[in-house]
Amino acid sequence: LPPPPDGSCGDTTSSDSNCGMCGHSCNGAGCSGGMCEAALLGEVADQAPGRIVVNMTTLYFITANNLGDGKVYACPKTGCIPPTTLVSGMGNAADLALDMGSGQLFASDSTNSHIYTCNTSSCGAMTTLTVTGQGFAGLDVGPNELFAVYSVGSGDMEPYQLQPNGIVTADLGKGTESAMWIAASGNGSVYWTSVDHVRFGKINIAGSAGNFTSKGPFVGTLAANMDFVAYMSQGTTGFDIMACSTSVNPCASPTVLATSEMASGQQGGLLVDPKDNVFWTARDAAGTHVLLRSCPAAGCGGNPKTLASVTTVGVGAPGGVASDMQNFYFTFSDTNDTYVYRVPK
Repeated sequence: LPPPPDGSCGDTTSSDSNCGMCGHSCNGAGCSGGMCEAALLGEVADQAPGRIVVNMTTLYFITANNLGDGKVYACPKTGCIPPTTLVSGMGNAADLALDMGSGQLFASDSTNSHIYTCNTSSCGAMTTLTVTGQGFAGLDVGPNELFAVYSVGSGDMEPYQLQPNGIVTADLGKGTESAMWIAASGNGSVYWTSVDHVRFGKINIAGSAGNFTSKGPFVGTLAANMDFVAYMSQGTTGFDIMACSTSVNPCASPTVLATSEMASGQQGGLLVDPKDNVFWTARDAAGTHVLLRSCPAAGCGGNPKTLASVTTVGVGAPGGVASDMQNFYFTFSDTNDTYVYRVPK
């Protein structure tokens, strides 16, 4: 039977089985202020958390650490204090990607110019993938494909399509991309940020780059599925969260999902799920809480929903967000440490 109309099930501000709306269960996590309470899964003495990815049993996350000792960690979904370190000593840990089909995990290091990899079925440590390049930045994956942003000699950051073994399939750019973050959509296109544009290229077609959005303010991180591309655009205060349908190219009129979000703009801070909803991490105006926020990619009238709020020690720094069928997972840091939290959907 469908859930009863909102309000007919009693108080939805504190009910574990009717949290925020009738029929929305927190699965025992507890409900406060109409939001399911987030549970701490892991904590490490690092800073600058980035992307987080998950499979059936484990979550993986990256920290840049701001000290030349970036790391990749593994943490069972049941919790981990401390998490397992898969690689350390990364000069600047840039991005993380997981191929769910093969189980192959990839991490990029922009300072030491490496891509690290391991298979999650037996990932006690990560090894170096042989790729000739430097300044590795954004990563994403498709079926038996790896997409990476890096430079080959010229200093310009280009989007490349590679085989999982590191052999280059195609340079999707046009030689002057100034690319940073990259997202594969699953519809035959790949999207990347380029200073003040979102650009796109076609899989398997070298030099197929074009402008997906018109010129605007500085563009931060982005995420994509088959239907939408979401990205962060530098606003007057913080970042504006924007979305465009992949069926309209170029996207002349992006939908504004939220404005002046105190988000990081870094890799992994956005997620577009299969149901075309956009999720991101941000901090509140006072800097005392990190928030998990959401809005349909088609728009929410500029009023995103807050799904979780966690108190920080000092000013919080938002990190990455990921999800599975039951939960959301997100990272952030504060004055003390980097944290991984879980909140029921």
